Amino acid sequence: MKDTHTSVSLVPDLRRALQHLYDPAALRRSPLVDYLRLEHQKDPAQALRRLLTEAIEALKPASSVPPQSDAWRMYQILTQRFVEQLTQKEVAADLSLGTRQLQRQERRTLRTLADYLCARYELRLEPAPPEPAGAGVPASDDVSTRAQELDWLRKSLPSEPVDLGPLIASTLSVVGPMLKSLGVSVECTMPQTVARLAVQQATIRQALLIMLTTAIHCVPRGRVYIKASAERWGERVDVRAVRGAAISAVPDPGRLSSLDVARDLVALSGGSLEVVSDDRAEEPFVARLTLPVAEQVPVLVVDDNADALRLYQHCLAGSRYQLISVRDPQELTTVIEHCEPQIIVLDVMLPGVDGWELLGRLRAHPKTCAVPVIISTILPQEQLAASLGAAGFLSKPVNRQALLSALDAQMRVHTGNRGN
Repeated sequence: MKDTHTSVSLVPDLRRALQHLYDPAALRRSPLVDYLRLEHQKDPAQALRRLLTEAIEALKPASSVPPQSDAWRMYQILTQRFVEQLTQKEVAADLSLGTRQLQRQERRTLRTLADYLCARYELRLEPAPPEPAGAGVPASDDVSTRAQELDWLRKSLPSEPVDLGPLIASTLSVVGPMLKSLGVSVECTMPQTVARLAVQQATIRQALLIMLTTAIHCVPRGRVYIKASAERWGERVDVRAVRGAAISAVPDPGRLSSLDVARDLVALSGGSLEVVSDDRAEEPFVARLTLPVAEQVPVLVVDDNADALRLYQHCLAGSRYQLISVRDPQELTTVIEHCEPQIIVLDVMLPGVDGWELLGRLRAHPKTCAVPVIISTILPQEQLAASLGAAGFLSKPVNRQALLSALDAQMRVHTGNRGN
């Protein structure tokens, strides 16, 4: 543990931890685990989440404090932005603030929370330097930084087997207070048997939260229906918001725009999210979430190089993809008959047959014409590959990240086609 720490220097780490409050992997990496002496806890991520939410509740004003006071405003910002994970636009609209006004108040609020933590856990305080005039928008709200954050999540959070039922149940428990305050009831239907998902649990949970909070806010005193169903390529979750007898709220553009973030998060796991919004309809919000299952996806790699095949095996180890390898192109038809690959990775320089010719045969054969083929070669011929019908291109030598990204891209195409 560090000997000293200033409240102002604590703010960036505090903001990042709060933004990933429901992401165990990110919380475990947070420097706050060390600063707040949580490294020896059985579950440091859970301990940090509990500590932060308790700290926010500790700042809740007494009931005698006027509702329009700064103390209540600070508590509302902390609760809505980080406990409920709403966007700045959503919170600004709810509190009748301009976006820049909310940004300034959010920075002051985080400083107050940092001061509380430093005092509560006896971290030494040093005089805080003055905040620069016209401090910009927090990095999390900048478009380019969001892309960087998504790239970081893609690389740092592996897919893992996840049970859909408990995931939905835990998400509903988070939005429970919101359901109660808006008088919205929920009906959830699950099939008797549900395949396990292969997803980034933390990011899918946040996407579900965005979907549900959007649906709930659309229909105060209404009803939200959640239905899960199995499909060939994955599990589907339909969410419908249905108006009640009372006048229902109109979905505001700021809230609906947060669904773009949900789509990005879902895409990290190779899933898809479709939304239909019509404020004049009886069902003003309808969403369909499709997620990949944890079953092994057979991937056929055609390459005569034994070392290259060992590299493919290493890259796919621990993933949802099952490697099936062929060194002799003459055996390709027989192998395809038995394994029915969902993706084919094809080398170009093969013994006895040119890879480009083989690609043409695969495109023309009735059993493989719909199977995506990814060309993998040292040759700089990506445009040629695309013109001959290849679905993707990999430059050799391949690496794990590039290979999995290429395979995931093909799975996303299949997921999207299934939803049409």
